[in-house]
Amino acid sequence: IPTIESQKTIGLVQLPGMMSGQIIGGADPIQAVQFQLLIIFALLTAATLSSIMIGFLSYPALFNERMQILETK
Repeated sequence: IPTIESQKTIGLVQLPGMMSGQIIGGADPIQAVQFQLLIIFALLTAATLSSIMIGFLSYPALFNERMQILETK
């Protein structure tokens, strides 16, 4: 959730801050923006896929065949 919630501030804070180092270093501004967007979408995709995998892997341990939550001992 923190990774997904941080996507709200990308256009205002994170994106200009991350690409400014590349631009100061002499990179093309359009290429710097594309590279940073690629990294951000890769991080968001990794967070989404790991959340889905955790949900599917933990589902059998938490519910029985009648869709009831299992009691912990």
